[in-house]
Amino acid sequence: MNFTAKEIINGKNLEINLPKFGTGLMSTFNSYSFIRLAMNYYTYYEMISESDINDNILKNLIVRFNDTIKNGVLSSDIGDEQTKVLSEVVAVRDEIIDIMKGLTSLADIFNIYEYVLNRIEYNFKDGGHILIETDENFANYVMSYILSDKDNVVMNTRICETVRELPVRMTKSKFFELLHTGLAVYKDSEKQSIDDFLFMLRTASMLEINDTAFKLSEDIESIYREFKHTDFSTVTEEKYRDLSAKLQLATSFIQNMVNKYMMFAEVINDAYVIVLSNPYIKEVPKEHNACVTIIETLYKRFLAENPLEDDIEIENYFFELEGKQEEYYRNFSSVLNSLEISADTHKDTINSLGLDTIYNSLNIIRQLVSGSIFVEFDVAVNTDIADSEYIEDKFMSLKKEYEYFFKENVKLVNRAVMAHVLSSLPIFFNNVDEIKSYIKQSISQCSDSAEKLACYEIFHSLMEE
Repeated sequence: MNFTAKEIINGKNLEINLPKFGTGLMSTFNSYSFIRLAMNYYTYYEMISESDINDNILKNLIVRFNDTIKNGVLSSDIGDEQTKVLSEVVAVRDEIIDIMKGLTSLADIFNIYEYVLNRIEYNFKDGGHILIETDENFANYVMSYILSDKDNVVMNTRICETVRELPVRMTKSKFFELLHTGLAVYKDSEKQSIDDFLFMLRTASMLEINDTAFKLSEDIESIYREFKHTDFSTVTEEKYRDLSAKLQLATSFIQNMVNKYMMFAEVINDAYVIVLSNPYIKEVPKEHNACVTIIETLYKRFLAENPLEDDIEIENYFFELEGKQEEYYRNFSSVLNSLEISADTHKDTINSLGLDTIYNSLNIIRQLVSGSIFVEFDVAVNTDIADSEYIEDKFMSLKKEYEYFFKENVKLVNRAVMAHVLSSLPIFFNNVDEIKSYIKQSISQCSDSAEKLACYEIFHSLMEE
């Protein structure tokens, strides 16, 4: 396949090489994804069967997905039904992506409230074990943490981490000044880049909460409402412990759901590749029967009222798959760039040869196997260049949202949001001295002993790690 790919890039024998390359890749992708599906479907079955599913949305999606297994994976010759099966695969996948967006929103929300609870923890807990630093020593201590690794990427990560964890003691005008400077960096970039960055800031700040965030659990929404209406400056110890327990409940729920839906997304991606590639398969490899046996058995177990009654030891079939997934991955990964170049360079020839359908499908498959589990297709991308006016308009709009948010929320929540935003901005320090000055000023201007103790503890933990 590597030779054929080189021939195509050099424009040689396209009438022969383009269809040969397309069907060859389809065969490799199909075999690879059958093995992945067998393994991932097994893992997912084990995950689901060991837990009590109270999620009716998940139950419904599993039923619909299992129909895809029956009609699109185990039945390779689906003919005119392929469009219908593909449509259902895409619909289920889109719903999973929407749910993951909701779970990401929840994670962002409770990250903010965890930050707040951490800052008031030592109002109700003995901090005698924490080493108290002078402001100067603390600044030196944190600087040693930042500079202890000479890799620029690591240092930048630690600077952002430091900005997020330090007490926020700045005026709103200073915050907006830094925000404005951070956005200005995107001048002359594609508008999509700044739009994506703004979306990230807005979701991390609770300015934008995905519509699906609370569809999975009314209890989690209730917890959010309680946090939202809490004045953290007057929280009693009893209330603090109650909120901490509810935060733990919410965090566990989110992690549990993320694990289930992320694994589900992997399974649906495998099935998506198979349904797209099945029509082009002429011969199947020898391990194909083992994959089908595993998948079919699991499909029946999902449907069975008592799956323990089947006596098929599907684990034995996995021995036939050892090393195969890695082999197929090596085969297609070496020509993925060639696929992208070929589809772009020889687009007219591909269309004239009637190969547009297979190459469009290959482009989707290329992205599905790339490791980006939740890649979205047919999303409009704004490639226009952002000028100063565009940046200024976006800044003013975002500033208004933050001003309203700061009026509606208590000081501790606002500081938490500021910390997360500042840590997400392009680094706004010009040199090492400015970093140290920022650290020292942040800690020296913090008169809240509980927050200072929490800050000391966080940085001691970071250094220990």
